[in-house]
Amino acid sequence: MAVIEEKLSKALLLPSEPHLISQGSSASIISRHSKPINSKISKPETPEISSARLSDFDDIDQMLGERVMKSAMKNSSWKRSGTHLGASMGLTSMAMSAKSVSIANILPQTIPSASDEDGPGVSLAKAQDLGISTSDQAHQIIPPNVPETPKSNASNSHAASLSNVFRHREVQLIPVSTATNGTSLRIPSDVPESHSHGGVVTAGRRLLIVFECWTRFCGLTPLVQRWIENPKDQCEDLDPRMMFLSKAYHSLVLLLSLGCIALGASNLSVCSAQPDVDCTGWPATDVAVALGAALAIASCGGLRHYFKSAQMQILITEHLKASIHLADLENQFWRQKVADGFTMVFLWMAILAVRIWMYAFQLELHEELALKIVPHAFASAALLGACYLQVACWRGVSLTIVAFARSLLGGLLDGQEARAKWREMTSCMRQASRTYQLTSAALALTTMLVSFTALFDMHQGLLLHMLPNLVVAGSLLSSLYVAASTTAHCTRLPSLVSMLDGDDEESELEYMNLSLFLSLSESGFFMWDTRVTLGVLQKFVYFSTAIVGTIGFQLNVLHF
Repeated sequence: MAVIEEKLSKALLLPSEPHLISQGSSASIISRHSKPINSKISKPETPEISSARLSDFDDIDQMLGERVMKSAMKNSSWKRSGTHLGASMGLTSMAMSAKSVSIANILPQTIPSASDEDGPGVSLAKAQDLGISTSDQAHQIIPPNVPETPKSNASNSHAASLSNVFRHREVQLIPVSTATNGTSLRIPSDVPESHSHGGVVTAGRRLLIVFECWTRFCGLTPLVQRWIENPKDQCEDLDPRMMFLSKAYHSLVLLLSLGCIALGASNLSVCSAQPDVDCTGWPATDVAVALGAALAIASCGGLRHYFKSAQMQILITEHLKASIHLADLENQFWRQKVADGFTMVFLWMAILAVRIWMYAFQLELHEELALKIVPHAFASAALLGACYLQVACWRGVSLTIVAFARSLLGGLLDGQEARAKWREMTSCMRQASRTYQLTSAALALTTMLVSFTALFDMHQGLLLHMLPNLVVAGSLLSSLYVAASTTAHCTRLPSLVSMLDGDDEESELEYMNLSLFLSLSESGFFMWDTRVTLGVLQKFVYFSTAIVGTIGFQLNVLHF
């Protein structure tokens, strides 16, 4: 045990970087200013690692993931310590764009690296003293007549799909004539990028404000996110008072969702399925949808660890935005989020319109109509909002994987840099999995509950009334599909690395080692240490359908 503790201590403390040990680290990635919220979060760790912490593998795994994510980024223009991964650490960003890496290769003496004697923040400080912003350094130090290398064409392209990266590499490997070689990843040079994407991004960001208000209204994200200055750490933190207000609103929404469950369960009744008899009871699928909404809202915050969960959501979101911005894939990210959000809103409005049309001609009292429409509308909005958050998160992770693959294809990362970048990405995936695994489980459970309660509604003769709920349950599987697709992208990366050819035997060996490293790394979406792949999702859908169908045929509810 002593030998294991000694090895883990050396691996965690990184003695080659003494500035990390002097600054200390946190038990989580949450901001140091959030001490009034949760004192356990803000306590700095001592360099000595106790055997009690090493006794649990989950604690060690989480500690490593948080430490790698903390050291991922260090940018003077990104000062929010509550969302900035490297705010409390002194490391430069490992997530470098293709443009910045190519500049570093051309002018190695102009941009100091993170391993210089002056420290990682000296280059940023010198740039600020000269009046050059960190976001404009890359554009001001490029020589006017530096030709672009062929290797950088793939990395500067605007392909946002891993399949396109594979196709591009296949075209490079297979000799074809110049007349048929038209599968380039680059956009046409005669179409300006600002005209092709600027209007979409501007209109999309306006719609994203609506989607953000939607998730806040449903209690899925903090209601008020106010930033205050922290002079001690020279950064910005979330206001603890506003976080307490958000927690109070989240608790209120959770209580209202529990009230919707009680209201729906109290109005359930058993009636005959004869065509000449009208059933006055509420559909059982409404209760299942309300229960799923309560579980989804509780999983996005909870009562005990609301501050930690809420800040972790913001942390992951801001980290993905920064990584995608550095990879020059921000336009694709905004368009995907707008498309997903618009789909969810359109689906919710269609379900609401159908339910109003079904119940408006059956009920005489408007009070009873409101009791049947409003609770279900809120529950379905919460479920679709939780699904939207999941989809947006894992689409962002998928884009970072695509950016990583493009960097490998363009030769912008060597073996050591690629492994360091991949450690950062896997740490982000693990933190996202821990944050959203309860929400994913709640959405999957809601799908199962709606499927089982649909049998009861069919027996009651409420076939038309349960169809909107079945549509909601089916749409929730899209979040699991996107998360499982991210895992599929991770499993395809070793195949892409094996398609790369080195200039000499040493480069070939380096690619082989990188491919083995990617194969052995646990990346993708995990639910309680279980890797969720497309195969796992297919089995879930198949066995769920088989069980529901078997029960339906045995009870003579489903028959031909």
